[in-house]
Amino acid sequence: MVLPLHVFEERYQELVRTLVELPEGARRRFGVVAIRQGWEVGEDAVSALHDVGCAAELRRVSRYPDGRYDIVTVGTDRFRLRSVDRESRPYLVGLVEWLPAEPPPGPPEPPAGSAERPPGAAEPPAGSPGRSGPAGQSGPAGQSGPAGQSGPAGQSGPAGQSGQSGPAGQSGPAGQSGPAGPAGQSGLADAVATLFAEYVDAVAGLQGRPSEDTELPDDPVQLAYAVAAAAVLTLEDRQALLEADTTRARLGAELRLLKRETTMVRRLRALPVPIGELQVSQSLS
Repeated sequence: MVLPLHVFEERYQELVRTLVELPEGARRRFGVVAIRQGWEVGEDAVSALHDVGCAAELRRVSRYPDGRYDIVTVGTDRFRLRSVDRESRPYLVGLVEWLPAEPPPGPPEPPAGSAERPPGAAEPPAGSPGRSGPAGQSGPAGQSGPAGQSGPAGQSGPAGQSGQSGPAGQSGPAGQSGPAGPAGQSGLADAVATLFAEYVDAVAGLQGRPSEDTELPDDPVQLAYAVAAAAVLTLEDRQALLEADTTRARLGAELRLLKRETTMVRRLRALPVPIGELQVSQSLS
C-alpha cells in the first residue's frame, strides 16, 4: 500500500539522504517494523521489535530548506528481522531475510489409499490395502524472510536495512488442488470482499456519515493487503495478518476479524483504539 511520511527527525533525514544518494538503478527502500515493546521517542527507547516487517520503497521525495522531507513510499516485500545494529548509524540497521509472497508449492499428494513405491517394486496384491511407500515425500517449502527497524510506539516507523539476502522469490499457488487451490482462494476472496462492504457500511453508520462504495482489487493477494490496511484493527491483529504465510491464510483470518469487528460496531457502537491514543503524558500536577 502507499505510505506517505513526513520526515523531521535528524536520524531519519540521514536515512532519506542515504537512500537518495544511492547509485542510479539501486532500489531505494527501508524497512518498517512494528514495536513490540518500548517507544520510538522519549526516555523509554525501543527494547523489542516484531520479527516480521515490510519494505517501503521510495517513490517521491520533496525536501524542505531546513532539511525535512515529505516522502511517498509503497510497501513491497515482507521480511523477517534476524538481528539489529543499534550502533553503526543514527537509525537502526537490520539484517534481514526476505519472505516470499507465497510458499513454493509442494508435490501433489498421492490419492488416499495409494502408496509410493521405489522403481521396480511389485504391485500390492489385488484387494489388499495400500501400503506406505518409502520416506521422501516433501510438503510445502518453508519460508524465510528479511528485516527491520523502528517506529512510533505501537506503530511502525522507518529504519535502514543491511546484509539483505537475494530478492524475494515469489510464487503463486499453482499446483495446489482442492479448497487450498486457486478456486478455493477465489471464493474466500469473494467472501472477504462482501463482508468488508458490510463492515464499511457499519463503520459509516457509527460515524454518522453516508456509506461510500469501496473499490477493492480483484487479485486475491492485493485484496488481502488492501483489506488489512483499510480495516480499523489493533496492532496485534494487523501484525498477525502481515505474518500470515499464505494469501489463503490471510484471507481466512480477515474473514474472522471482519465478522467480529462488524458485530462489535453494530452491537457495541465502538471501534478499536490504538494504544498510542490512550497514552497519558506524565505530569507533576
